[in-house]
Amino acid sequence: MKMFEFVSRTPCKISCSPGVGSRLNRWPGPREAMLLLIFTLSQVACTSSSPSSPEGDGDKGGSGGGGGGGGGGGGLLQMVAFSRDMGGGQLDLFAIAEDGSGLVTLANDAVESEVFGGSTSDNRIIFARTVTADGGNNNIYSINDDGIGTEVQLTIGTEDELPVAVTAANEVVFMRTLAVGPQSDLFSVSADGTGGEGTVANSLNAEFSAALTTDQRIVYQRLEGGIQFDIYSSLADGSGGAIPIAVNATFDELFVGVTAGGLVVFNRDTNAFSRNVDGSGSDNALAPTANTEQASDVTASGLVIITRTTISFPTVVTDLVSVDASGAPGETLLASASADILLVTGELIVYGGSTPAGRVIFQRCDLILDCDVFSRNEDGSGTEAILAANAGEIEVFSGVSSDGLVIITREIGGVGGTTELISVNADGSGGENLLATSPTPTLPNGEVFKGVTANGRVIFEREVGGGPQTDLFSILADGSAAEVPLADGGTNESFGGLF
Repeated sequence: MKMFEFVSRTPCKISCSPGVGSRLNRWPGPREAMLLLIFTLSQVACTSSSPSSPEGDGDKGGSGGGGGGGGGGGGLLQMVAFSRDMGGGQLDLFAIAEDGSGLVTLANDAVESEVFGGSTSDNRIIFARTVTADGGNNNIYSINDDGIGTEVQLTIGTEDELPVAVTAANEVVFMRTLAVGPQSDLFSVSADGTGGEGTVANSLNAEFSAALTTDQRIVYQRLEGGIQFDIYSSLADGSGGAIPIAVNATFDELFVGVTAGGLVVFNRDTNAFSRNVDGSGSDNALAPTANTEQASDVTASGLVIITRTTISFPTVVTDLVSVDASGAPGETLLASASADILLVTGELIVYGGSTPAGRVIFQRCDLILDCDVFSRNEDGSGTEAILAANAGEIEVFSGVSSDGLVIITREIGGVGGTTELISVNADGSGGENLLATSPTPTLPNGEVFKGVTANGRVIFEREVGGGPQTDLFSILADGSAAEVPLADGGTNESFGGLF
């Protein structure tokens, strides 16, 4: 189970992307893997983190904005929100059950576009709608999740407003980007439209939401003076003011994750740290050495996964280690690899994600970007297991199902090839299950992982005819039944989220 809901956003009009805050189409895909390799060698201190897996948690509870988040449980079917291009790039918002039944129209303005932004525990859908008269900026609305009833406008400003999280109290936290600067601030409003706005963060700097913690605090990045990132937290209802967590005057601090116990994990320059989410206490250094350490993730048990890079010309060594988030002494080596500084020989470790049961997933990638997938227990016990290792092909971690199956994206024939989805047991046993592959292999079609429901159905998009059209499908994570079309009309349909 995730300890926080990842709700990071960057300012973007709906026209920039098919979904509010949607993930990269392939994470971590082959091109992203290459970027990570370049990062590792250059020892750039500025990093960006992603959650270990996009599956949802909870019981149809409040979910953050559009990614693979959401919830569901008890065998109840989850709904899949998606946007459909109605012509000329104008998007309407729909939902359908994960098994392909029960299509619902949520929002279908004849002129403006709508995209999914989250759901509440009292069965309301949050969405963003463009306002052409305001230059294509977005306002935020809510509607019953069955599409019945009158939609409620939650924000009416002329600036760009995008939902970033929904709290347990059904408050919608949103980011408002001002035309001047540009500056972005964080506010909250009730999902039913009652009451006024609460101010979460509105300094003269730009603020970007990073996470909603289990105790309903918003952790956010503040871009100080337009040049340096610090980390703060505030209560989601705006009370109590801003609490500084990491505000070093010299180096950027970049958010990674939050433990269930309320420790915020972050990277500062070339080292990783943690600190209490309420700002109390002092920084805890995590596995500090003279080399470069960058935290990548926080596991379900609260361990922090760190990638350490050591350069001793002409060799670069990457180690993957796990440490206690409290900074307690000791570390566990999970995987190690070495390469020539120019990547002529050898390989590097690229972190992928982790399972709720404590398996850490990672890639070993070589010069030609032949990436294979492996796993190891987060406490270092046992041996390294091979999950996917086809020669000459790129295999990367994509997600984890509710029953612990690891979803892997395989790029056939290397960079530029068709992608397919497979699933494997996290310990490497039992062989692989083919989930989705191109029905027209001669075309550069791709199967793009989007999320996993609590009932174990993988949601994916299929690029049709080499793109740009995408359709939406689901399939059981173990591949035991045929895929189900969720949205496969003659136009572009893009995943929004789960609820």
